Amino acid sequence: MFSWICPDCGAEVEASSDVCPNCSALGSSDSDSAPAGFDQGAAGVPPEPTASVVSAVTESPPQESPARSSLRSGLHLEKRHFVIFAVALVLAILVAVWAAGDSNGLFSGLGLEDPDEMVVSPVETFSIGVQGAVEVSGIRPYYDQDFQTHVKAFIANHSDEPQSVALQVLLRVREASRQAPPLATFDVVVPDPIGPNGGTEVDVVLHAMGSLQSLPPWHEIRVDVEPLASQGD
Repeated sequence: MFSWICPDCGAEVEASSDVCPNCSALGSSDSDSAPAGFDQGAAGVPPEPTASVVSAVTESPPQESPARSSLRSGLHLEKRHFVIFAVALVLAILVAVWAAGDSNGLFSGLGLEDPDEMVVSPVETFSIGVQGAVEVSGIRPYYDQDFQTHVKAFIANHSDEPQSVALQVLLRVREASRQAPPLATFDVVVPDPIGPNGGTEVDVVLHAMGSLQSLPPWHEIRVDVEPLASQGD
């Protein structure tokens, strides 16, 4: 009796049949819905993906590789560190300029002055003032430890008689009249008369209209000497 082997299920089918009866029966059963309790995974049939799984697969964004993410965070830290370094460098430069006391540099527009230089470096002048036989010379304005303006000067007696000294010294621009307001003034009162052809040094408060640095060059200053008004009353 002639027969043929089904290429799908391997069953022996009679030659008179064009369709394998086993495969026909299996196809009809698969078309029906699976009975309750039927486990497709257990039967070797993979389960169909649910709508949530399909949505998650289709809508999930591409994940960045760990190496690329690490590189990006490293670049971000490098930028932040660079900004911090730049700010620290600028602050260090500003502090260095201030500490150097650069009066013609960055802080010159703020009118800052070096206190140490003001205290230890008095301004020298060779201008002199004369009232009768008394001469006022060697005028040296300076700032004291409290940054107050002071002046040192030498008072000389050029006569053969002792001289009592109670004078007001006025510093003016050389071309100014004697009625012009003075740039600075100081009083000289010597308790004891100065002996004949003698002299003494005084250190008194200087009343200045501005800072010592604002005064003109000393060769442009005139020294006027007048008796103190209180002594004439």
